[in-house]
Amino acid sequence: MTKTTILKLLIVDDEDQARRQIRKYIELDFDAVEIVEAANGSEALESADRWRPNVIVSDINMPVMDGLELLRRVKKMIPKTQVIICTGREDHDAPIMALRAGASDYIMKPLNMEELSLAILRAKKQWETEDFLEKNAERLEKLVEKRTARLSAINKKLRAERAIKKELESQYRQSLKMQAIGVLAGGIAHDFNNILSAIIGYTDLTMDRLPEGSRERDNLGEVMKAGRRAKALVKQILTFSRQEDQEKKPVELYLIVKETLKLLRASVPSTIKMKEDIDPDSGSVLADATQMSQVVMNLCSNAEFAMREKGGELIVSLREVDLDNELAKNNPSLADRKLIKFSVTDKGCGIDPATMERIFDPFFTTKKAGDGTGLGLAAVHGIVTSHGGAITVKSKPGLGATFDVYLPKADKPAVDEIKKIFQACKGNERILFVDDERPLVRLGMEALGQFGYDVVGETSSVEALNRFRATPEKFDLVITDQTMPNIAGDELAREMIKIKNNIPVILCTGFSKTITPEKAKNIGIRDFILKPVLANELAVTVRKTLDLSAEKER
Repeated sequence: MTKTTILKLLIVDDEDQARRQIRKYIELDFDAVEIVEAANGSEALESADRWRPNVIVSDINMPVMDGLELLRRVKKMIPKTQVIICTGREDHDAPIMALRAGASDYIMKPLNMEELSLAILRAKKQWETEDFLEKNAERLEKLVEKRTARLSAINKKLRAERAIKKELESQYRQSLKMQAIGVLAGGIAHDFNNILSAIIGYTDLTMDRLPEGSRERDNLGEVMKAGRRAKALVKQILTFSRQEDQEKKPVELYLIVKETLKLLRASVPSTIKMKEDIDPDSGSVLADATQMSQVVMNLCSNAEFAMREKGGELIVSLREVDLDNELAKNNPSLADRKLIKFSVTDKGCGIDPATMERIFDPFFTTKKAGDGTGLGLAAVHGIVTSHGGAITVKSKPGLGATFDVYLPKADKPAVDEIKKIFQACKGNERILFVDDERPLVRLGMEALGQFGYDVVGETSSVEALNRFRATPEKFDLVITDQTMPNIAGDELAREMIKIKNNIPVILCTGFSKTITPEKAKNIGIRDFILKPVLANELAVTVRKTLDLSAEKER
């Protein structure tokens, strides 16, 4: 498998210039490459049948036969040939359709040649992997024929290896789907979180100024609930795509399960009986408490929905378990770890085999319009995976279903996040608040102003830098958005730190692929927070950052 294979690349596009551009770049970027061109899907299919390429790069919109039809036919004819689809940014459904049809990747137009080259390299490696597995499977089968005395044992081993291969391929396809949807979701998350920041922030401020029990405060409470639901929806999207990392701390899982079940009981119909088998000594897990609560909520809500018409029992259990052989084969990362198993069982309608294959796919749902988004189980899968765990499903039509979540136990004692509340953090320091959205600047000034801070707001990153350059000694802290015109937040922070190397900077963003907490730390940024954020949460971060900065100066 380490032997280098020649890249046999078939380029399919009805535009001559586009094909020549790709050919020119790939010939420069790859040492061993053979390239064949085709002007449409029909011509490409003939070339593929005759030449057997290992990678195809195809436009999606072409005469005679489009890229999706070419993809479907190629995957039937030569399953291991990897197909990369090129599509326009305005066609949001095309990437999902392509991945469902078996594409190994997709690239948005106009093409970024470096991105395309990396996609081709990944596809080539995937082809080499599948070719290696295919050839070795044939070798093993011949070996079985020669050694008839060991036929039974070898057949058993071969079946097991094929099952593992199928599971790994399934996990790989699932990761590609998650990645594709994550790219699409990330594109809207930043703007949507900016909108939510204004809605939640101003509602929070106004509620604090209204008397308890007043109609106005109650009405705003409903607005806040809706805002929090929208915020949770964005978190679900980013969670199943694994583009949002949460801080993980040791937490007692049984407390999270207990607290979440209390919230659920009020909404569960009387025809459904809830039973608990929860071991309070099961131990703690290294996790984000909010995300663990989301796992419990989503799995129990699905179980309740399955029994909504006829009723039944909803059984929730939690205990420490040992790793069994089947789970160990499919999840080697859990080997030699103590595990906590969380299970949700319903006595509902069960799940058919076809649905089981797609049960964790994003946006896949068997519920009617308005009853489900298809994000719940995808989010659960993303959360469990990001916590180093595994999730399995056992079900038959008419016999209910059981979802088992396995999480590695934490080595450290648990931190009680469930009962923790934010404390008001007052101060009188001067803060420069920078965001290109004027409502968010006003919100930041008012939110921090009520804690005693002297806040100067700027909607232009250029003006903010000029103001800071003129009087850096007048500012104790800077809060800046990441995605802004002219100067991005990380670059603004870098320039300000050059001017005053001890200035603490907090980077605030709705969503950005270009900056991570690690990158921010390397620049010198002291903290990194995700929108939308409430006033008291922002105040806690500001106070913590200022206090840590003061300690360093001593």
